[in-house]
Amino acid sequence: MTGEEKRMLVFFDVDGTLTAGSNVWEVIYRRLGLWESAGIPIQEAFLKGEIDYQEFAAQDAAFFAGTPVEALEQWISEIPLRPDATEALESLQKNGCRIILLSTGLTALTDHLAKRFGAFARMANELEVVDGKLTGRVFVHVSADDIHKDKGAWVRRFCKKHRVSMEKTAAIGDSSGDIPMFRQAELPILFKATDSLIDEEPVLQAIPGILQVSTLLEAAQAIIDFVQPNRYWLEWRSNAR
Repeated sequence: MTGEEKRMLVFFDVDGTLTAGSNVWEVIYRRLGLWESAGIPIQEAFLKGEIDYQEFAAQDAAFFAGTPVEALEQWISEIPLRPDATEALESLQKNGCRIILLSTGLTALTDHLAKRFGAFARMANELEVVDGKLTGRVFVHVSADDIHKDKGAWVRRFCKKHRVSMEKTAAIGDSSGDIPMFRQAELPILFKATDSLIDEEPVLQAIPGILQVSTLLEAAQAIIDFVQPNRYWLEWRSNAR
């Protein structure tokens, strides 16, 4: 890849895509011993539409008040990555792609991963810290239901900021929460992990023709091939659109 091709932006969902197991919110709840008593009821209220995402995140964060940052950082460092996450990210970066971590999770995790992998940029939600402890407040930068803050809005914002054409974007995610991001990216990729229990039908209905992969290495190779178009990709793009 040379010249403008190196400006390809690759947007990665984090929880469930780059990481395995519980999402970062649930990880904190479980460490505090509050998942069943507080985390699940709040999650169910959001899924039923009884509260919006802002209130969902605010209620979650309130239960984290008083948690030492040192403890949070330790818990974050122990969240397992997908087996091929490191190889996939390194392969993309070696081929000139710029990695952007985009999550409705927390900056505590995206910052950790960005530093570890040298990601180009990242955006997530931020837990307020004062005197080394969580205050119980959260700043929602990436929303699941606000079109001005959802992942699609952030794809457009990053492209504008870095002067990258929307045609030079790829997005990798594993759930319906990634649909706004998929709709904006030129190459949307649904990651279907073998251990995932997520219903993929909403994504397949919303994004006809979306590429589906079962490993991150497959996704990385698809993006590399996409940037260097061959007959297969030209055919896929025409059929998908």
